[in-house]
Amino acid sequence: MQRQRKSPRFLVGPNFPLTAHIPQSSSKIHKLRTIGTNGVGFYASNRDAKLLQSGEVDIHLTLGGAKIQLKGKIQYCQFLPKSAVNFLGVEFLDCDQRTNLIIKTLLEGALQKGHLIIT
Repeated sequence: MQRQRKSPRFLVGPNFPLTAHIPQSSSKIHKLRTIGTNGVGFYASNRDAKLLQSGEVDIHLTLGGAKIQLKGKIQYCQFLPKSAVNFLGVEFLDCDQRTNLIIKTLLEGALQKGHLIIT
């Protein structure tokens, strides 16, 4: 049985430069492919497969001028050997109500402006 998401995830539009800084990764900065109130998804180089072994990763997001620092856990990995990247899904671990409200408000604004696509 496939695990269900706790909240909807949105596809980040191609012209919306939304990134996450993950200090433990070799690339450090990742363009987000998906985002939701409980996590993010992005492509990472094969060198970042080591993130799967770590218990937690630090995630630094900048959304609409708001800087948000969270802890996350890699919950999903799709190996894409022909393209030399992997798709990683990260679940936020320590998102308190205030931070969750900030993320939700910013996502709603981006969705209304057409920067995010409902999947």
